Amino acid sequence: MTPVDVRRGIVCAGEALREVAVDGTSHWICADSSPAVPQSKVLALPEFDECLLGYSDRSAALAPEHFRQIVPGTNGIVLPTIVSAGRVIGTWRRTVTKGMTELTPEPFDALTPMQSSAFVALVDRYRDFSTN
Repeated sequence: MTPVDVRRGIVCAGEALREVAVDGTSHWICADSSPAVPQSKVLALPEFDECLLGYSDRSAALAPEHFRQIVPGTNGIVLPTIVSAGRVIGTWRRTVTKGMTELTPEPFDALTPMQSSAFVALVDRYRDFSTN
């Protein structure tokens, strides 16, 4: 698919799409969706998730200075990410010891109390899922 194809698709979609500017860059979303991501929404995404890999310009989700923390060897290996309010805020690690699964956050900056609480809730759900 070329940029010309994308532009044609946007025109064909008409009012079904809405343009949202993020840091001066245009992004297109469904017209009936909200551009705001709930501040309380925290995700622990797996390696190679489309949140980052689906885009050549990742600046809407990831600050450029953190790219090497997501792809440390710049060799194609992508670490799992923590996303809060649509932005990558760190990575996480999974370890299993004596049948107990642990997810350890490795944030770029200190997690806020809300982010920390939401991450703990994610860990609990992950453990419930992985032990069933």
